[in-house]
Amino acid sequence: MGEARLAKYWGAACLRQVLLAFGIFLIFVVVFVGLIVLALALPIPQSQRPTVIFGGLMAVIFLLVLGAINWGIISTRRRAYRLDAVFAPYSLTGKAYLWNGRQYHGLVSGRQVDAYFYRGLNLDLYLASHLQTRLSVGPKGRLTQNAARIAVQHLLTVQDSNLQTLEIYTLDEIWSRELLGDPIARSVILRLISHQPGFQFRNMLLQPEAIQLQVNHLNLDDITAEDLLSWVDDLTTLANIAEALPPTINPVESTSLEHRSRTDRSSFTKLIFQTTCGVIILLIAGLIFIFYGVMETLP
Repeated sequence: MGEARLAKYWGAACLRQVLLAFGIFLIFVVVFVGLIVLALALPIPQSQRPTVIFGGLMAVIFLLVLGAINWGIISTRRRAYRLDAVFAPYSLTGKAYLWNGRQYHGLVSGRQVDAYFYRGLNLDLYLASHLQTRLSVGPKGRLTQNAARIAVQHLLTVQDSNLQTLEIYTLDEIWSRELLGDPIARSVILRLISHQPGFQFRNMLLQPEAIQLQVNHLNLDDITAEDLLSWVDDLTTLANIAEALPPTINPVESTSLEHRSRTDRSSFTKLIFQTTCGVIILLIAGLIFIFYGVMETLP
């Protein structure tokens, strides 16, 4: 059911993107034709007509970009204001993440909490722990299977009827069965993963140094401080139970990428910003080059 809802969500999102792209394309076609008609109608020398067309197109592009930037700033500020209100009771430090995302860092009940909101609206919520193994839990389907393959985990077969709707992958079967055998841990996992309202798609990863809850396709207006408190409390309860179990027989360490993804994604933001600026500069340079090339071919 989770993947079916997600497929509908993605389908609707793709349709919106297609309609938006088609609308922008129509605007450019209408503007281009209008500029040609205007250039031909104006009492100006023939050599100046391409300048009118090119200048008009550049003006339209500038206005569209300016409008997109203004819309992005307004929506980003609205999202930041809304999310800051949710995280304010926990004294977590908030700052920008990527172009329109938000990140929060701080201590809750003595444990480091790191949260990242990004386009979707998607949430990666991390709670620091002392774990040295991997266990992933999610709704049955290809998304959970693919995530487990990346971490080279193995499917864990369970007999509990309450867990039949979930797929569980692990590196240490014995340790994982002990964790799932705890009734409180089992109820926490079911509460976090099984209840997925709307188009939400959730999965949870126990990994070295942290427990991660991924919540995809959140509704911004539905997120409350109570939701956050419930998630953090459940993750804390699960971490306490997991850390009290006997150590795993095959301990693993967190990779540098995992550690950076959890504690500091600023380097990723800088890379995306630099790449975007580079692409924009290349596009502008290309347009200028094409313009002068066309002008030189005119008599």
